[in-house]
Amino acid sequence: MENLVVVVLGPKKSPIIEDVFSSVAHSGCHIMDARVNTTDTHVTMTILIGGAWNTIAKFEAVIKKYDDQILVARTQVRTAQPDSFPYTSYIVAPDTPDVLTKITEFLAEQEITLYNIQVESYKAPITEAAMLGISVAFGFPATHLVADFREHFIVFCDENNFDVAMEPQKN
Repeated sequence: MENLVVVVLGPKKSPIIEDVFSSVAHSGCHIMDARVNTTDTHVTMTILIGGAWNTIAKFEAVIKKYDDQILVARTQVRTAQPDSFPYTSYIVAPDTPDVLTKITEFLAEQEITLYNIQVESYKAPITEAAMLGISVAFGFPATHLVADFREHFIVFCDENNFDVAMEPQKN
């Protein structure tokens, strides 16, 4: 099985979303992961598709008409990591420009493998303070003690005025 990452940036009023999903289906590929976001004027998509080499090639040929709006790259899905424990964390933080830099630098220093980060900005109820809700999925090395990491993570978040919850991923 081959895999392809597809990243799209296009105008919202174009049929690009429908065309990409239709092209996946008509080429015989299947969608393994998809994220779509729209603004008032644009749409962004990140999708991971899978299929036989010939169906991936068929998709690449059909989607060429959007060359100026689509980036495609052959890739491999993440391999099993039995020496890593999957965890998720939810962080609530004030919306400042350096929040994600601080979080990703801390996790890199702790030898954490990032799987996914999702960020949502919002206004807090009552005060309307600008806030971020940050979901992080990561792999924790089995050679490290969870209690030690959890303590360091909580101290880091406390020092930065972040609220955090961390738990193992379940099915």
